[in-house]
Amino acid sequence: MTTDNQDLSAVKSSYSPADDGPLRVSKSSLMTYMMCPRQFYWKYVAGIPSPPPSEAALRGGIIHEVMEFGLLEGPDSAIIKAKELEVEADPAVDAMTLMLHQIAHDMGPFEVIEAEVKHVIDEDYEGGDIQWVGLIDGLLKFESGEVVMVELKTGKMNAGKLGRTRKELVYYARLLRNLGYDEVTHFLYITPDYEMPIDKDDKLLLEGNKRGKTM
Repeated sequence: MTTDNQDLSAVKSSYSPADDGPLRVSKSSLMTYMMCPRQFYWKYVAGIPSPPPSEAALRGGIIHEVMEFGLLEGPDSAIIKAKELEVEADPAVDAMTLMLHQIAHDMGPFEVIEAEVKHVIDEDYEGGDIQWVGLIDGLLKFESGEVVMVELKTGKMNAGKLGRTRKELVYYARLLRNLGYDEVTHFLYITPDYEMPIDKDDKLLLEGNKRGKTM
Protein backbone atom coordinates (compact mmCIF):
# COMPACT_ATOMS: atom_id res chain seq x y z
CA MET A 1 0.00 0.00 0.00
CA THR A 2 1.20 3.52 -0.81
CA THR A 3 -0.18 6.76 0.60
CA ASP A 4 0.48 10.38 -0.27
CA ASN A 5 3.41 10.71 2.14
CA GLN A 6 5.46 8.38 -0.09
CA ASP A 7 7.06 9.05 -3.47
CA LEU A 8 4.34 8.07 -5.90
CA SER A 9 6.58 8.82 -8.87
CA ALA A 10 8.68 5.80 -7.89
CA VAL A 11 5.70 3.44 -8.10
CA LYS A 12 5.89 1.36 -11.27
CA SER A 13 2.56 1.48 -13.01
CA SER A 14 0.85 1.28 -16.38
CA TYR A 15 -2.66 1.53 -17.74
CA SER A 16 -1.81 -0.93 -20.52
CA PRO A 17 -2.15 -4.69 -19.79
CA ALA A 18 0.50 -5.35 -22.48
CA ASP A 19 3.23 -3.49 -20.56
CA ASP A 20 5.35 -4.90 -17.76
CA GLY A 21 4.29 -4.31 -14.18
CA PRO A 22 0.88 -4.09 -12.55
CA LEU A 23 -2.18 -2.72 -14.30
CA ARG A 24 -2.97 0.67 -12.78
CA VAL A 25 -6.64 1.47 -12.28
CA SER A 26 -7.94 4.84 -11.13
CA LYS A 27 -11.48 6.08 -10.72
CA SER A 28 -11.15 8.12 -13.92
CA SER A 29 -9.66 5.31 -15.99
CA LEU A 30 -12.27 2.79 -14.83
CA MET A 31 -15.17 5.17 -15.49
CA THR A 32 -13.76 5.99 -18.93
CA TYR A 33 -13.48 2.28 -19.79
CA MET A 34 -17.04 1.61 -18.59
CA MET A 35 -18.31 4.49 -20.72
CA CYS A 36 -16.25 3.78 -23.87
CA PRO A 37 -13.38 1.26 -24.21
CA ARG A 38 -12.21 2.99 -27.39
CA GLN A 39 -11.90 6.31 -25.56
CA PHE A 40 -10.00 4.50 -22.79
CA TYR A 41 -7.53 3.17 -25.37
CA TRP A 42 -6.82 6.56 -26.93
CA LYS A 43 -6.53 8.29 -23.57
CA TYR A 44 -4.57 5.77 -21.50
CA VAL A 45 -2.91 3.20 -23.80
CA ALA A 46 -2.06 4.84 -27.13
CA GLY A 47 0.52 7.19 -25.62
CA ILE A 48 -0.99 10.34 -27.17
CA PRO A 49 -0.05 13.44 -25.12
CA SER A 50 -2.92 14.85 -23.10
CA PRO A 51 -4.10 18.41 -23.81
CA PRO A 52 -3.40 21.03 -21.14
CA PRO A 53 -6.06 21.30 -18.41
CA SER A 54 -9.01 23.56 -19.20
CA GLU A 55 -9.87 26.69 -17.27
CA ALA A 56 -12.77 24.81 -15.67
CA ALA A 57 -10.45 22.01 -14.53
CA LEU A 58 -7.94 24.47 -13.07
CA ARG A 59 -10.74 26.28 -11.22
CA GLY A 60 -12.10 22.98 -9.94
CA GLY A 61 -8.70 22.08 -8.50
CA ILE A 62 -8.53 25.38 -6.64
CA ILE A 63 -12.06 25.00 -5.23
CA HIS A 64 -11.14 21.48 -4.07
CA GLU A 65 -8.14 22.94 -2.22
CA VAL A 66 -10.38 25.49 -0.53
CA MET A 67 -12.81 22.76 0.58
CA GLU A 68 -9.97 20.61 1.91
CA PHE A 69 -8.84 23.53 4.07
CA GLY A 70 -12.44 24.13 5.20
CA LEU A 71 -12.88 20.50 6.26
CA LEU A 72 -9.59 20.31 8.15
CA GLU A 73 -9.59 23.77 9.72
CA GLY A 74 -13.29 24.71 9.81
CA PRO A 75 -15.63 26.41 7.30
CA ASP A 76 -14.55 29.95 8.23
CA SER A 77 -10.95 29.04 7.46
CA ALA A 78 -11.95 28.22 3.89
CA ILE A 79 -12.41 31.94 3.28
CA ILE A 80 -8.83 32.57 4.40
CA LYS A 81 -7.58 29.95 1.95
CA ALA A 82 -9.76 31.37 -0.82
CA LYS A 83 -8.21 34.80 -0.33
CA GLU A 84 -4.74 33.26 -0.38
CA LEU A 85 -5.58 31.58 -3.71
CA GLU A 86 -7.29 34.75 -4.97
CA VAL A 87 -10.70 33.11 -5.52
CA GLU A 88 -12.63 34.76 -2.69
CA ALA A 89 -14.95 36.38 -5.27
CA ASP A 90 -15.89 33.01 -6.78
CA PRO A 91 -19.57 32.33 -5.90
CA ALA A 92 -18.74 28.67 -5.23
CA VAL A 93 -16.62 29.64 -2.21
CA ASP A 94 -19.54 31.29 -0.39
CA ALA A 95 -21.92 28.48 -1.39
CA MET A 96 -19.52 25.77 -0.25
CA THR A 97 -18.75 27.49 3.06
CA LEU A 98 -22.47 27.86 3.74
CA MET A 99 -23.04 24.17 2.98
CA LEU A 100 -20.25 23.07 5.33
CA HIS A 101 -21.89 25.10 8.12
CA GLN A 102 -25.29 23.62 7.17
CA ILE A 103 -23.97 20.04 7.28
CA ALA A 104 -22.55 20.52 10.77
CA HIS A 105 -25.81 22.17 11.90
CA ASP A 106 -28.14 19.53 10.45
CA MET A 107 -26.05 16.39 10.99
CA GLY A 108 -24.09 17.30 14.12
CA PRO A 109 -20.35 17.61 14.72
CA PHE A 110 -18.00 15.34 12.81
CA GLU A 111 -14.42 14.15 12.82
CA VAL A 112 -12.40 14.50 9.62
CA ILE A 113 -10.71 11.14 9.03
CA GLU A 114 -8.87 12.45 5.99
CA ALA A 115 -9.14 14.98 3.16
CA GLU A 116 -7.51 14.82 -0.28
CA VAL A 117 -5.33 11.81 0.60
CA LYS A 118 -4.05 9.75 -2.32
CA HIS A 119 -3.92 5.96 -1.89
CA VAL A 120 -2.37 3.22 -4.01
CA ILE A 121 -3.14 -0.37 -3.06
CA ASP A 122 -1.82 -3.55 -4.70
CA GLU A 123 -4.11 -6.54 -5.19
CA ASP A 124 -3.94 -9.91 -6.91
CA TYR A 125 -7.23 -9.61 -8.77
CA GLU A 126 -8.42 -12.68 -10.69
CA GLY A 127 -4.83 -13.74 -11.35
CA GLY A 128 -3.55 -10.31 -12.37
CA ASP A 129 -1.54 -7.66 -10.51
CA ILE A 130 -3.67 -4.53 -10.05
CA GLN A 131 -2.82 -1.19 -8.49
CA TRP A 132 -5.99 0.59 -7.38
CA VAL A 133 -5.47 4.36 -7.15
CA GLY A 134 -7.74 6.85 -5.41
CA LEU A 135 -7.72 10.48 -4.29
CA ILE A 136 -10.77 11.00 -2.06
CA ASP A 137 -12.08 14.50 -1.38
CA GLY A 138 -12.99 13.80 2.22
CA LEU A 139 -13.92 11.11 4.73
CA LEU A 140 -15.95 12.09 7.80
CA LYS A 141 -17.21 10.29 10.88
CA PHE A 142 -20.20 11.65 12.76
CA GLU A 143 -20.97 11.15 16.45
CA SER A 144 -23.71 8.71 15.41
CA GLY A 145 -20.97 6.43 14.04
CA GLU A 146 -21.84 7.04 10.40
CA VAL A 147 -18.84 7.15 8.06
CA VAL A 148 -19.45 9.57 5.21
CA MET A 149 -17.47 9.93 1.99
CA VAL A 150 -17.41 13.45 0.58
CA GLU A 151 -17.31 14.29 -3.12
CA LEU A 152 -17.10 17.86 -4.40
CA LYS A 153 -18.38 18.45 -7.92
CA THR A 154 -17.88 21.84 -9.54
CA GLY A 155 -19.69 22.87 -12.70
CA LYS A 156 -23.18 21.82 -13.72
CA MET A 157 -24.95 19.13 -11.70
CA ASN A 158 -27.93 17.03 -12.73
CA ALA A 159 -29.45 13.62 -12.01
CA GLY A 160 -27.35 11.93 -14.70
CA LYS A 161 -24.10 13.32 -13.30
CA LEU A 162 -25.23 12.28 -9.83
CA GLY A 163 -25.64 8.70 -11.05
CA ARG A 164 -22.14 8.68 -12.53
CA THR A 165 -20.71 10.16 -9.33
CA ARG A 166 -22.38 7.42 -7.28
CA LYS A 167 -20.50 4.81 -9.33
CA GLU A 168 -17.24 6.68 -8.68
CA LEU A 169 -17.85 6.64 -4.94
CA VAL A 170 -18.63 2.91 -4.99
CA TYR A 171 -15.13 2.50 -6.47
CA TYR A 172 -13.66 4.53 -3.60
CA ALA A 173 -15.68 2.59 -1.01
CA ARG A 174 -14.19 -0.66 -2.29
CA LEU A 175 -10.68 0.81 -2.15
CA LEU A 176 -11.17 1.91 1.48
CA ARG A 177 -12.56 -1.51 2.39
CA ASN A 178 -9.39 -3.12 1.06
CA LEU A 179 -7.35 -0.68 3.15
CA GLY A 180 -9.15 -1.80 6.32
CA TYR A 181 -11.13 1.41 6.91
CA ASP A 182 -14.48 1.44 8.68
CA GLU A 183 -17.30 0.68 6.26
CA VAL A 184 -18.63 3.76 4.46
CA THR A 185 -22.33 4.19 5.28
CA HIS A 186 -23.22 7.37 3.34
CA PHE A 187 -22.14 9.47 0.38
CA LEU A 188 -22.16 13.28 0.64
CA TYR A 189 -22.22 15.33 -2.55
CA ILE A 190 -21.26 19.00 -2.40
CA THR A 191 -22.23 20.93 -5.54
CA PRO A 192 -21.53 24.65 -5.00
CA ASP A 193 -22.25 25.66 -8.63
CA TYR A 194 -25.73 24.14 -8.74
CA GLU A 195 -28.52 26.56 -9.63
CA MET A 196 -32.14 25.50 -9.33
CA PRO A 197 -34.00 26.13 -12.62
CA ILE A 198 -36.89 28.56 -12.36
CA ASP A 199 -39.05 27.49 -15.29
CA LYS A 200 -39.14 23.70 -14.83
CA ASP A 201 -38.98 20.91 -12.30
CA ASP A 202 -35.53 19.54 -11.60
CA LYS A 203 -35.08 15.78 -11.27
CA LEU A 204 -32.05 16.39 -9.07
CA LEU A 205 -34.24 18.00 -6.38
CA LEU A 206 -36.53 14.96 -6.42
CA GLU A 207 -33.59 12.91 -5.13
CA GLY A 208 -34.21 14.53 -1.74
CA ASN A 209 -37.61 12.84 -1.54
CA LYS A 210 -36.13 9.35 -1.79
CA ARG A 211 -35.76 7.12 1.22
CA GLY A 212 -32.50 7.48 3.13
CA LYS A 213 -31.50 10.73 1.41
CA THR A 214 -31.17 14.24 2.77
CA MET A 215 -30.96 17.26 0.48
